[in-house]
Amino acid sequence: MLQAFGNAAYQNKSTHTLYNPIKRSIIREAEDWDRMEKIWDHIFKELNLETKNVNLLMTDSPFAEKTDRQRMAEIMFDKFRVKSFQIINTAALAMYSTGKVSGLVVESGEALTYCAPIFEGYALPHAMMKLEVAG
Repeated sequence: MLQAFGNAAYQNKSTHTLYNPIKRSIIREAEDWDRMEKIWDHIFKELNLETKNVNLLMTDSPFAEKTDRQRMAEIMFDKFRVKSFQIINTAALAMYSTGKVSGLVVESGEALTYCAPIFEGYALPHAMMKLEVAG
């Protein structure tokens, strides 16, 4: 259902302005946070979820700043009033998917390639590297 709305928006891009609030895995600008909030609101409505009963798990870029995670949590608790909220680093989650908690994750996405060592379930930020080439 959500995909159909995305396709309709893309097909009508000549009459609408499309925004991508996430750039290189990060939400940076104030207006992008407002747009991202509208996207989350739309998702909750389309899924017909009563957010006060939702336990939410959200992934986060290994390069996101602490303030970004705090803002995400504030929005989820203050605006959407979710029951519980957890943010998990995408690199750590990828490692968990293999059944391991330590290793090296290399991810190449739409706009970013990164390498993140994971030890005991935690990304080691001092040893992560990124290359803004991908796709």
